[in-house]
Amino acid sequence: MEITFEKVRGIWKNAGGKDTGGILEWFAPPVTSKWTQITIKACDVGSLRCIGGYPVRSSDGKQKVENIADVVDYDRNFKWDAEWQMVAVKDPETSECILLDGNGRALQTFHALKNQTIASDDQIGIIVGDLNLLIVRVSKAISSLYC
Repeated sequence: MEITFEKVRGIWKNAGGKDTGGILEWFAPPVTSKWTQITIKACDVGSLRCIGGYPVRSSDGKQKVENIADVVDYDRNFKWDAEWQMVAVKDPETSECILLDGNGRALQTFHALKNQTIASDDQIGIIVGDLNLLIVRVSKAISSLYC
């Protein structure tokens, strides 16, 4: 279901966690073209990419949940709350989703899946913003200036 950026902002602020709302503003339109509420299977959480202070563990340089799960301990009391929604943006060229909010919940969900305390087909709520293709291409073109 497509939703407005204002609704995404409200969901983010009402989620309560860390005050990282400033990051969301970086992805306001026109950086994103639309926002959609979807669900994914728990088994797909490992392929989501993380941003933040996590060390890169994979040879491809991408901080996927499945590659960095060992940076947090598994909380055996963790249970996915059906009201939760992670927030991500999607690269229009690769369709990869990068988490803006929900890294910790994604990592715990991955651990819970590995420890068989949730089923692989359990539904996980996520809000996805589609990145503007022009912005992605410009960013990739100049990224070598900053590496």
